[in-house]
Amino acid sequence: FTEGGALPRRRIPPNIVGDAIVGFYDGLSYRDIQRQIETRYGFKPSTATLYEWVRDYVKRGRQFLSNFKAITGDLWVADELMVRIDGHKMWLWNVMDAKSRYLLATHLSKNRTKRDAITLFRKAKASAAKPPKRIRSDRLSAYIDGIEQVFGGDTKHVQTTGIRSTLHNNLSER
Repeated sequence: FTEGGALPRRRIPPNIVGDAIVGFYDGLSYRDIQRQIETRYGFKPSTATLYEWVRDYVKRGRQFLSNFKAITGDLWVADELMVRIDGHKMWLWNVMDAKSRYLLATHLSKNRTKRDAITLFRKAKASAAKPPKRIRSDRLSAYIDGIEQVFGGDTKHVQTTGIRSTLHNNLSER
């Protein structure tokens, strides 16, 4: 048993540590987090303690997520969009589960090639508990080859016919 709901070998409850970590990722300094904890919970952890909390719990989170596999539905949606980074045209690729809207994979590339689609779909397949039955995308030929290469004949590629048609990719376009 632990006092106050703290994790084993810890004295501070995880909700307080969680508040500190949220503050860190919100861009607060350790001093600001220290003041916030003191105001909310009535004690003042040192900045070194806050640093240790962030370092330890981020490590725990990474370990937990390293084996995480998303529970997905039978339909995934894929799309790419052009972005400018430092004035250079780049392509941001995304694959998302249509049911949960969980982002399975992203990929940034200079081109829209078959190799980029394969990289994207390998990442998505690795992050999901099971492959999809269908992947919906636009008519980019790289998707056809990428889906075939990564999933074989088990996954059907459904090509959309336009943003206003009944068969669209609007979920991914957003």
